[in-house]
Amino acid sequence: MPDVAFKVKNFTAANMSRLDEMWDEIAGALRLAVGLLSDFGLSGGMLTASSIVIPLAQYVHHRGLDQPYREVASAAQDRAALKNWVMRALIVPGVWGSGWISCSILFAPRSRRTATTSSPSPRSTR
Repeated sequence: MPDVAFKVKNFTAANMSRLDEMWDEIAGALRLAVGLLSDFGLSGGMLTASSIVIPLAQYVHHRGLDQPYREVASAAQDRAALKNWVMRALIVPGVWGSGWISCSILFAPRSRRTATTSSPSPRSTR
């Protein structure tokens, strides 16, 4: 797994160039993640950890999801599992401390996922 921590050494010219090239995809994933949090009944004032949006956006990005995901019936079970993961992640002590990247299933590169149409369900933090 690549080092995704917010460290000065990770802000290289190559990484910043890649970030710039992928910004539209990243911004779309962030917007969808925020929309999902809203759909789950959460808002900024209700979040115990606003950083939940980062792994959620990563999950959205790696799955290649777009706005219709929020409403299509075929994704209802996946959305329910995702909501369950988000809620558990927000209430389990220690998840959002210094080791919050422990939810590595959401950061797995696409190349490590199977090429099937099914996707891994978000895993609980327990």
